[in-house]
Amino acid sequence: MLPAKADFTAAQRTSFFSAVEAHLTEVIQHLPDQLGMSDQHVFCGISQIAIGADAIFTRVCANLNVPQRIFLPQTRDVYLEALGLAGEADFSPQEIAATRELLASPHVIQERVVSDAPDRTVRFVDTNIEIIRESEVFVCLLRPNARRNAGGTAELLEKVQQRGQPVLEIRCAAVDGLPRFTQTRHNWPDTGRDRSAQTPWRLPTLPGELTTRGVAGRANAMRDLFTHARAHLDALAQSGGDQATLQRGVFRNAALCIIAAHLSATVCAVLSQNLHHSVLAVLLSIEALLLTAGLSIHIWLHRARAVKSWATFRLASELTVSALAMRNARVSLEHLFTLPFPASLLPLLRTIHVLHLVLSKENNSPWEQRRAAYIEERLEGERGQIGYYKRELIKAKRRLRIANWTFLTATSLALATTPLKMLLTQAGFDVATRLNGAVGLGMSLVAVVFPMLAVAALSLAASFDLEARVHTYEDTLSDVERIKTLMWLADSDREFGRLALQAEREMLAETANWASRRSFTSVT
Repeated sequence: MLPAKADFTAAQRTSFFSAVEAHLTEVIQHLPDQLGMSDQHVFCGISQIAIGADAIFTRVCANLNVPQRIFLPQTRDVYLEALGLAGEADFSPQEIAATRELLASPHVIQERVVSDAPDRTVRFVDTNIEIIRESEVFVCLLRPNARRNAGGTAELLEKVQQRGQPVLEIRCAAVDGLPRFTQTRHNWPDTGRDRSAQTPWRLPTLPGELTTRGVAGRANAMRDLFTHARAHLDALAQSGGDQATLQRGVFRNAALCIIAAHLSATVCAVLSQNLHHSVLAVLLSIEALLLTAGLSIHIWLHRARAVKSWATFRLASELTVSALAMRNARVSLEHLFTLPFPASLLPLLRTIHVLHLVLSKENNSPWEQRRAAYIEERLEGERGQIGYYKRELIKAKRRLRIANWTFLTATSLALATTPLKMLLTQAGFDVATRLNGAVGLGMSLVAVVFPMLAVAALSLAASFDLEARVHTYEDTLSDVERIKTLMWLADSDREFGRLALQAEREMLAETANWASRRSFTSVT
């Protein structure tokens, strides 16, 4: 990007760099408005920390209080002490000191080595790929005649253009000792997309359920992300949990109403065949009303997408609670992007990840205290997951047992009624006229209604996901208790962090699998 050292004196280079930094600051300041970002979008920078453009970008992020994630091709010391192809050091002693100072800045929320390739050039290529994978919008600052080198900015620019993502290409030339900038926008939202782009880029948004009900909250990184990260996560966890509880109640009550309406309609149908003609019209009218009510509730439940909303709200709440607990572990929440969460939640996952990195960096307690806090808050406490799994497992087993016994009892009684009628008929009894009216009616109700009751029990068990919950709660509870034991035996911060990440993966995998099943479940 910048002229060679021989082209400028030290004072001229300082002036040149200052002008470039001022221009890039203006670009970054206006970027959110140009992209149409709202207060629900978190603005976070991602880059390497090479000399020149990367260093300038890092200073800009620091001055604007924009959180930044640093991706390195090698560990910091090896990276800073590395030699280039010509055998010269990549960083001078002064540049090494300046880079270390930038990395120590409070705005840097993550420093991560992203490649383990044996070849250094491949490491830089890997770093470019990881930056592309984790980013939405790109700003590339290059010399006018920059060559396409493996792992360089020109290569990243080419890859981003091919993928159809927005990129602001800034060419910086030196004219009379001052920088002159030429800007080109590729795949920009307000200018359309290149014909070479396969898919149009859209500004990431949250699922409609989260925005329409105010669950998304507010987190504008350009103004108050560092100050309000905890408050934002707390609000998201609380509002998401409240909405999940509400939607769960809606589904449960609707399911019970549908089953009750159909059972009651069946009783009316049986009664209309056995009672006096004078009440026939009333019974048939009630039957029709009940069937209409059950059908209407079913259609409303489907169109309102209450089940999917329930799953989305619970996912949002559980993800946020997990991130709050993980502020005690200084690890990257990579499992958020490998577990089978809905694609529509990717913007929320990225936001939660950034907020976690902010909170975990601010937590300077000794790791033993952070371990104890994590175990108490997330696993063992009054609202811990171990107690939750135990309570829910007991409830699921009890309800499943009731459903199974209802099915077996109702089916057995219905089976017993049919041969009894056959025996009475073969013995010469006219069931319709010789038996007491109440007895005959009762036998008809048992023969017709009880099979419906048996099916209703199985339907509710399936709709409430009882059998799957029993198995998943048993497995997850066993795994989490085992990890908790290992966590107490950990003797380093890194070991504790890996175990905490493993525990969260187990617990969130259970939630993700539940949401996958639940999103497509109705009253069967």
